[in-house]
Amino acid sequence: MQTSLLVKSELRDIRRNLLSSVLVTVSLCIGVMSVLVTHELSVSILDRFSSTGIQGAYDKVIRLSTQTEQEYFQVRQRWRKGEMPQVTHVVPVIEGMLNVEGKVFNVLGYDPIATMPTAGDATRGMQADSRFMLENSVIAFGSELQPNDRISGALVVSSFDARQRRLVADLPTAQRLLGREAEVDAVWLRAERTKSPWWDLVVPGLLSATQSEATEVVLSGYDVLPFTLWDPSEQLGDAIVFNLGMLSLLTLLVAGFIVFQAIQSNLRNREVQIALLDSLGVSETQQRLLIFLQCSLFGFAGCIFGVAAGLAILSYLNGTSAIETWRSINEVAFWKAVVLGSTTAMLVGVFAQRRVTRRRNYVWWIASGLALAGIAYGISDRSGLLGASLLSVCFCLLSIFCIVPLAIKIGAFGLKHVRTNSITLRMNLRNALTTADDIRLAINALSIAVATAIGIGLMLGSFKTEFSALLEQRLASDLDLSDAAGINVTDIEALPNIETVRSYQRGLAQLAGVPVQVTAAKIDRFEQDRYGYSGESKAGIFVNEIAARTHGFRVGQHVSVDIARNPEQPIPILHIFKDYGEIRSRAIVPSSLVRLDQLVADRFSIDTSRPDAARLEITERYPNVSVVASDELRNAAIQIFNASFATAQVMVNIAIFVAVIGMACALVGMQAKRLKEMRLLTMMGTSRAKLALSALLQNALIGVFATIVALPLSFAIAWNLCYLVNPRAYGWSFDLAFTWEPVLMPILLGVFAAMLAGLEPMRQALGRLVSQPISSVR
Repeated sequence: MQTSLLVKSELRDIRRNLLSSVLVTVSLCIGVMSVLVTHELSVSILDRFSSTGIQGAYDKVIRLSTQTEQEYFQVRQRWRKGEMPQVTHVVPVIEGMLNVEGKVFNVLGYDPIATMPTAGDATRGMQADSRFMLENSVIAFGSELQPNDRISGALVVSSFDARQRRLVADLPTAQRLLGREAEVDAVWLRAERTKSPWWDLVVPGLLSATQSEATEVVLSGYDVLPFTLWDPSEQLGDAIVFNLGMLSLLTLLVAGFIVFQAIQSNLRNREVQIALLDSLGVSETQQRLLIFLQCSLFGFAGCIFGVAAGLAILSYLNGTSAIETWRSINEVAFWKAVVLGSTTAMLVGVFAQRRVTRRRNYVWWIASGLALAGIAYGISDRSGLLGASLLSVCFCLLSIFCIVPLAIKIGAFGLKHVRTNSITLRMNLRNALTTADDIRLAINALSIAVATAIGIGLMLGSFKTEFSALLEQRLASDLDLSDAAGINVTDIEALPNIETVRSYQRGLAQLAGVPVQVTAAKIDRFEQDRYGYSGESKAGIFVNEIAARTHGFRVGQHVSVDIARNPEQPIPILHIFKDYGEIRSRAIVPSSLVRLDQLVADRFSIDTSRPDAARLEITERYPNVSVVASDELRNAAIQIFNASFATAQVMVNIAIFVAVIGMACALVGMQAKRLKEMRLLTMMGTSRAKLALSALLQNALIGVFATIVALPLSFAIAWNLCYLVNPRAYGWSFDLAFTWEPVLMPILLGVFAAMLAGLEPMRQALGRLVSQPISSVR
């Protein structure tokens, strides 16, 4: 009987504080929705980046130093004798580029017999027309070729629409197409497959972020490398979805702060009710169970509405009905969102206290110690992307347990020394500071959201500045020609208004035994400026940052190049250049030092006094060639850049919106305290308009306080993103540059959010001021 009455009392309390209950439920709903939608998008991104066909089934790569079939058979013989016992398949491959009627195709040749599944092997080889196994044939990817077309005698047996042009053939056919008889570039290894760990399914990309390898394969005399060095696209997809997942968890973290703040504020306003429960013999355990029940109800409601909202958004994005979306939704995504949302609410119920107690010092010491240990771990290069992401979490912990309490103490000290004759000003300052201390969790939620917005804004601003400068360097010519393999350069040079024509040959090569995409060019002062090299002019190689980071290339190192005119003579690396947007290792090599017959010339840049006229002339003469002005390429690149980071901005804005809900929730809990002050001021002759203005000013001051304490955290997050997260995730490095716009906008938004959050609580307080007698205000 007593339990039934207590439960009814708790439910009545939820109804009595309906606005606060609704805001708490909405915050959890948004958090659950964010986790669900982000996980679903992450799965689709991974599917888009994952390797297709034969490439999707392999784990390791062995580079062949002589690049001959004889060396491959030696490796295969050692495997059959028992070396590399974990390996189930050994497949020889060759890669190159081929000019097909002015279009360049990447050619991949392999042994289809070696890919066939063994007994008990769940991985299937590439499925193709039976003629692929018996005839001189290829499988085409791209829109240019159709079944039954012929390429240098090879029959196209099937074709697939794809962004990247590729021809897949058996090894002898690929060798003939590339003119490399009896050559093999590498050996792909398929190891015994183990199930992905559960934590990688729950947090997509976490396995890549921890830099762990599922299997270890050793073959003496060879470096057995991860397959991501051959095809890094899947690794890039993992990095993208891991970062998105961290942003979605930020929203849920802010929602957890809001629930805790709302429960604590509610409990502070129920001191009389708590005293009555104590006098009636209700134990502390029963009271805690009631709190747990209330939080569980919030979590249950938040999960239901969050899943419904997530399904609506996914249905809109996918263009499907809600029922179809529900049937196709990832089971892990659903349970992840539900468990995280309900657990967040339940943890609040466990740790919320009926009576406000002093904060113990050991909590501060433990949190600060963990944060400092996490920072030391995250700065270490061995911690990888996971360590860099944890670094931002540790910065948030320091802000919560150090920066915010210190700021409150500094504010209290400064308030004592403020000299002003305005009683109203002193009252507003005192009330704002006191309120900030009382709703510290809501302040933390808003400051973390604002700091994340500023940090990401500073990072994007810095990145965009360097990216724009890079485009200015790289697109220095007036016109750029692509898909131009086989055109007559002499004819273009003879056109009117043409000043300079530069040709670029592309292909695949091995530098120091590792694969890179190479571009051969005449490396004169113009080309050196394009890639940011200001050193002494001499014959050498430029490599991009990804190649340097992945393979350990460094300036001054001499490396062998398999397509060099003299392969026995190493060539020095002169420069490491930035190459934003490129996910593969790339090198610029002097055309005078390499065999151009191994490459394809399909890129040209042109300087002209009349770009429009020259473009029209070239297009009329070569209608299949893509001719684009550098300004158009630059604008298109900037648009792609903005679109690429739009999701991150949306996630941050959602976090700020949730933080606004938290502020409103916290200020609703402060109504009783404000009502006493308003009664007193009313008795002193203060009008309702001045009371409203005073409350609005106090909310603005609270917003200013939250944004000021967010500044140290925001700069720490920006530094981490620029110097640790992006280099470890994508291989891109750039300097942090300070600009006012990404700082001012979130600050103004935070202050406005605090003012907006206080409007409804202020209206309710003013309404109660009229409806209740003075004696009823306690």
